[in-house]
Amino acid sequence: MSELQLLVDWGVVKAKDGEWTVFLPWQMLMYIIGGFAAGMVVSLFTRPVAEEKLERFYNLLRTPVQPDEEIAKSCTLPKGAQPGARHVFFPDSSWEIPIPSRKALLGLAAGWACVLAIIAVVAFWIAD
Repeated sequence: MSELQLLVDWGVVKAKDGEWTVFLPWQMLMYIIGGFAAGMVVSLFTRPVAEEKLERFYNLLRTPVQPDEEIAKSCTLPKGAQPGARHVFFPDSSWEIPIPSRKALLGLAAGWACVLAIIAVVAFWIAD
C-alpha cells in the first residue's frame, strides 16, 4: 500500500469515481518511453540495413531538388547531381543526426519567439 501512496503523492495515479486511473500526462510519458524501448529492443534483435541502401537513402536526403528536374526512376539520384556534404554530430558512427544550420537555428528561435508572444498575449488577455 505504501507504493500506491507514493504514486498518489507524485500524481501518477488518482482516484476518480471510486476507480484508480493513471493521470494522462504520466500515461503519455509511459507510452513514449515504451515506444522508444520497443524500438531499441527490436533494433538489437533485427538485422541491420545494408550500408549501400542506407548511403543511397541519405544521399537522396542531402541532394537538393533542381528546377525542372526530370526523374527517370524513383529513389535514384538524377544524372549529374551531387549529394551535399554529410554534416552530422557523430561522423564516425552509423548515427545520422544532422547538425542544424544557422538558418535552421534562427528559424527555431523565431518559432519559439512566436510561441512566447502568443503565450504572453493570452496571459495578458486572461489577466484583464
